[in-house]
Amino acid sequence: MIERLLKSVLAAHQAWTESRAQTVNLGHPGDPGLATLFGSDGDTAAGVSVNAGNAMQVVAVQACVRLTSGTMGSMSMGVYRRKAGSRDRELDTSHPLYAILHDQPNDSEDSMTLWEGTQAHEELRGNAFSHITRNGAGDVLSLRRLNPDRMKIIRRGGIKSYSYLEQGVSNPRAFRADEIYRLMGLSLDGIACLSRIAQARESLGLAMQLPRYGGSVFANGGRPSAIITPAPGSTKEFDKPTRDRLQEQWKEAYANSDPDSWQKTVFLQRDRLVVIPLGLTLRKIPVVVHQRSRVMR
Repeated sequence: MIERLLKSVLAAHQAWTESRAQTVNLGHPGDPGLATLFGSDGDTAAGVSVNAGNAMQVVAVQACVRLTSGTMGSMSMGVYRRKAGSRDRELDTSHPLYAILHDQPNDSEDSMTLWEGTQAHEELRGNAFSHITRNGAGDVLSLRRLNPDRMKIIRRGGIKSYSYLEQGVSNPRAFRADEIYRLMGLSLDGIACLSRIAQARESLGLAMQLPRYGGSVFANGGRPSAIITPAPGSTKEFDKPTRDRLQEQWKEAYANSDPDSWQKTVFLQRDRLVVIPLGLTLRKIPVVVHQRSRVMR
């Protein structure tokens, strides 16, 4: 029953693609195709989902992507020709492709923006795609970037093609291989490329969670959360008004980001109470900083 249900879902999902990168093994619950299909492919042990979008919140990722993509975008792209009788080369500014590669690849991007974005796509997603527009004579008219998340690579009978789903459009558009420029990252099969973000998602998930945890620790005056309970041997039970008063006293003293209140002492107006601290103490916070530095280096 479950297998038939999965097959029907996959049939709808694969109606517009036969990409090897999306082949799903129904007999394996941990198959990455199933994880991608149901949206759990970015989950990490740290409890946060990591993808190419939110990975840029990690300072190290943003710095690396901006450096490599900015360097690629600032390089002067052009067309070269070999000098007659020599191994030297020179720019061929008269070539029809020169203006597209060097100046204005399309009506919405200049050359630097296109190549910078192309490199960023490859860094974050493992692939970068651009649509090559030609006239009736086959001359290239423009080069326009496409979103790698909306592109599927199809191979049928040894012939490669592409299927692209435009935003806001229900039916995908098919492209021949010669209509797409593809910048590939590392690939193990020549079709599907490995995303750096996916490969490092556990480390990145930890790096994304640590600032949130550290922020909550210091917003609480660097003090851990705690349990307030009657001392051993006490038969007294807390009613709701008593619990509310104790919680308010504790919160007033500690649970705020005002540094002037961090060293205050709270006086609990009840006898025979025991405070049991929970969570990391300040002594253990350097361990958190060390773990974060593994990704920040």
